[in-house]
Amino acid sequence: MTNRTRRLFSAEFKLEAAQLVLEQNYSLTEAIDAVVVMIQSMIHPLVNFMIKNRSNILPKPLTKQFYFYLINKY
Repeated sequence: MTNRTRRLFSAEFKLEAAQLVLEQNYSLTEAIDAVVVMIQSMIHPLVNFMIKNRSNILPKPLTKQFYFYLINKY
């Protein structure tokens, strides 16, 4: 049996996902699809950065400023 690491999401992210259903009238399926897109859009700049810099070492913890730098650069 393999050990899977559990993804950890901030309370802010979880609230935003729930608000899609509760306040913006998304169906649960639509909200899940939207959250998947949000996750992909968060990871994409980080992957591009790592590929271009051939680096697997990033600042820990990944700060919001560094993340926004990645989004704007890549």
